[in-house]
Amino acid sequence: MKILETVLGKMSNINKAKRNFIVVVLMNLMRLRGKANYRNLSRYSDYHEKSYSRWFKRDFDFLELNRLSLEHR
Repeated sequence: MKILETVLGKMSNINKAKRNFIVVVLMNLMRLRGKANYRNLSRYSDYHEKSYSRWFKRDFDFLELNRLSLEHR
């Protein structure tokens, strides 16, 4: 988790709220069993289904996240 927060801190185009959301989503996806939908994600976090829906409508550069995480090593 510390590596993820470090890499997200290096990304210039995201703010703190988006960074926190991405951390929560990725951590929940790793521990979630079964289908990954907004309702199941909301069961294991403080975010509501509607919040997930709104956040997922926004763009996120996963390519840059992957590139920076590979450079971090």
